[in-house]
Amino acid sequence: MNEIKIWGATLALLLVGAYLSYTKKEEAGTTEAVTIVDQKKDALQEIVLYAKTQTVAVSLREADGQKYGWFEVEVRKRKRSFAGNEETDKLIEGFAPFKALRSLGKDLAGKEFEETKLQKPERRLVLNYGGSQKEFEIGGRTSGARDHYLKAKGGNEVYLVASKILGDLEYPEGKYMQRKLRTAKLDQVEKVSLVAGGKTKVALQRNKAGGKDAFWANEATPDEKNETLGNYLDKLDKLTATDYLDDAKAIEGAATLLEATWFGEEDKNLGTVKLLKKGDGKDAEYFASSTATHLPVKISRFTTEQLEKDLGTIMAP
Repeated sequence: MNEIKIWGATLALLLVGAYLSYTKKEEAGTTEAVTIVDQKKDALQEIVLYAKTQTVAVSLREADGQKYGWFEVEVRKRKRSFAGNEETDKLIEGFAPFKALRSLGKDLAGKEFEETKLQKPERRLVLNYGGSQKEFEIGGRTSGARDHYLKAKGGNEVYLVASKILGDLEYPEGKYMQRKLRTAKLDQVEKVSLVAGGKTKVALQRNKAGGKDAFWANEATPDEKNETLGNYLDKLDKLTATDYLDDAKAIEGAATLLEATWFGEEDKNLGTVKLLKKGDGKDAEYFASSTATHLPVKISRFTTEQLEKDLGTIMAP
């Protein structure tokens, strides 16, 4: 009987201890998403991530009334820059407002704090909102989900930030580089003007809203499907940037092979691309300048050589 009483008392103490531990954890942190910086997307001007081996800066620029992201990545004093693609919008939304998966509280200590690796952080995050700067220290990552531990510089509240928000920012080229030479969708295009060798050829897109029934026609014969012209424009459309040039002067002296301009309704300019060639034979290099990439870019030699070879046929009357 005494043993039953002892076990009963022990069980009661364990239940009380468990309840107190649970409520203490609930008081220390939160299990719901927490807003770290409550700012609107339009207020965000720059994101800078300082890591051990590189610095990644994302700023917002504007050209022809359109805002776009601009990346500058510096590794061992070598800086490379490139325009951001449509995915950059989602990146920016992750920081305005800037949210954490949850707060881990303000009183982490001992082994709990050591696990965050915030005692000697190797990465920093700086966010500029309309002249107001917020700086954060980034610690280690959780196992499994690979989420990031983070706290404000000088603060003591620790947050858990989703892996995708900071992870993709560390290696931005793969996901955020603008590689397409034009940004307008194909179903927005009414016509394309091709200029090469002093000649101009205008291609019209017919039944553009018809999906598979859409086709390209020579402006001179607007109702006749021109497969040769269509195949050429398809190759041109699939041409992408392989890399950005550090300096626009790299294309000085290059000859323009082709200038293509896409137009939408009411002759709205949807973007222009110039294909450029520098050198001859095996030493030839191919580049493009584009309203989508903003800087000159390197392009595929194999595809561009084909486009150059077919120009005579395409530009013929």
